Amino acid sequence: MPTEKYIHYMKMRRFVFLSLFFGIIFIASFQGDIHSLPTNQLKSFQIIEKDYLEDRVGTKVYYNYYTNAFAEATQELHSELTTPMFIPGIDMNQEWSLIDPFQPLYDQVYISDSDSPPYTFIGHLYASWDTDLDGIADGFHYCTGFLEGPDILVTAGHCVYNTKEGGWAMLLTYIPSEKVGDYSYIPAVVDIIYLSQEFYFNESADEDWAVLKLNTRVGLETGWLGKGWSPGSMNGKEVATAGYPSERTYVDIWVTRGEIVSTLTTRIKYSLETEMGESGSPIYDTSGIVWGIHTRGSTFPGGFSSGTKMTESLYNVIHLEYLYSILDSD
Repeated sequence: MPTEKYIHYMKMRRFVFLSLFFGIIFIASFQGDIHSLPTNQLKSFQIIEKDYLEDRVGTKVYYNYYTNAFAEATQELHSELTTPMFIPGIDMNQEWSLIDPFQPLYDQVYISDSDSPPYTFIGHLYASWDTDLDGIADGFHYCTGFLEGPDILVTAGHCVYNTKEGGWAMLLTYIPSEKVGDYSYIPAVVDIIYLSQEFYFNESADEDWAVLKLNTRVGLETGWLGKGWSPGSMNGKEVATAGYPSERTYVDIWVTRGEIVSTLTTRIKYSLETEMGESGSPIYDTSGIVWGIHTRGSTFPGGFSSGTKMTESLYNVIHLEYLYSILDSD
């Protein structure tokens, strides 16, 4: 007999299939052919694809299908487009609040029980590097990552690609909801990395993001976060981040809450206390919607941390890979 978790997953898969089908029909019906839309409405962009299985680096073309369809449907300048989070075995029609209103503002709080959302959606990303290019790993770094689908992980670009460390990480391993003495989940290995061209060539802070495909569908056990894209200001939005600060107990999750204080074209600033090791952690709201990826802590006491904004192109990359992941029959 199918388990409750499996039934909820199949409902989610059916919903995504219908969303994808009718979404494409909607866009195609706009002018008969999806590829004939004016370039100011349907934008294409290339990203870098690193495939560890085939040992190659190439490019992949994406289009802003989903944000364009949303803008055409709503006709509202400042509407926010969101994809909901997924919690296995839970009725997602009920209201959830992933930010504790009683948690002190701005200060990091240790999470002793990381077996509940959103902490099951977040994990430790271990990277090994070949800094002298002799084929042997001699550098190791730790970051945070978060799930956006069954096998789709999102983190900061500098956690997987760094020219000072020799370029691409040799091996990337993800452990969901890691904590001391608890090995509830089998580690997953990264098979493919999707990276912005701007970051690949210039390591630009404006495009400091990476979308990763894992070798296992661990998200079906843990669930995953939602995501949001907003063309307008997000200043004042209540948010939190959770990750693995290396200056504390680096194998435990710590969380901090605050608000977004500055919205730029490709970056956001927020009143969240962060430390090294938390690069790649999600900037999420009370509904589990991710609005950015943490990449930089404050450079002075009392300053604001900052991260990569969930831009239109980033939203489309994550969403397309998420749909492929959901519809994968394996």
